[in-house]
Amino acid sequence: MKRNLWITIIPAILILLIAVGCNNLGKKPIPEKIGSSQNAKEASFRSNKNVKNETIKVIVEVAKPRDITRYIYTSGITEGITDITMKSQVNGTVEELYKQLGDWINKGESIGKIDNIEYEAQLKQAEANLMSAQASYNSFKLQMKAAERLHKQKAISENEYISTKSNLQKAEAALKGAEASLKIAQKNYNNSKFISPVDGYITDLPLKIGETITAGSPVANIVNSNKLIVNTGVGESDILYLHKGQTVMLNYRDKIQKEGQIIGVGVSKKNNTATYPVKIEVVNSNERLFPGMVVTCKIYTQTYRNVFYTSEDNLIRELD
Repeated sequence: MKRNLWITIIPAILILLIAVGCNNLGKKPIPEKIGSSQNAKEASFRSNKNVKNETIKVIVEVAKPRDITRYIYTSGITEGITDITMKSQVNGTVEELYKQLGDWINKGESIGKIDNIEYEAQLKQAEANLMSAQASYNSFKLQMKAAERLHKQKAISENEYISTKSNLQKAEAALKGAEASLKIAQKNYNNSKFISPVDGYITDLPLKIGETITAGSPVANIVNSNKLIVNTGVGESDILYLHKGQTVMLNYRDKIQKEGQIIGVGVSKKNNTATYPVKIEVVNSNERLFPGMVVTCKIYTQTYRNVFYTSEDNLIRELD
């Protein structure tokens, strides 16, 4: 009986399994869950498939020995070798002008003059006083020679001798006073004609004919630009390489180049600065440079022989 029961159950189970298997044949298998890191790797892999290979540019330079020249660079403003402002030393009314703005004037030449009749009269009076004092002195000098001879011969008294000597001394003092007065009168007369004390170009001429000026009023600005001065400065790391006589190349906006020379190097820093003063002189014979221009200064210091060199730009890579 039991055997017959098992024979009945086993075929039934087989039929059931076959039915379940047939039911799953049309279904897709459910994928197994994976971790987030694995998903990221697969996503990255898929995205990298779509990215084209980028070409990275590099700089290649063969390192080999070469000579390197060291320069110091600085800048400054050009100034005339002479730059003065003439001021009137006397009072008066401007009567004539002989020069104009931009004209060259030589030392001792007149720019113009004020109404100087009074100063001319004072000069003539001083000249006359000097002539009179000179004549008086010469007369007393002759008297003194005679008095000395007579005094030795005891032909005149001691008082007469002393009196003659005193008169000579007074005449000498009067002569010196007359000479000093003449110098003052001559100076006032010259000042009334605005005599230039230097050579140079007239860069400012504020005078007008007919206006009254007083002592201290500006007459003209005179600049000599045949030679120029550049006052500049360098830091403490550079000052050790500079000395008088060193050659300097001056450059104005890449348009004008001039060769100059260091004529002075300061041994202490400028007040309230971190730089040492350096004075450069440049011959400006063709006058292409003007006072007041800002120039760059290139100063040769030394040459390094047989060194390996590359530009620091080659060692820098920009990253986006």
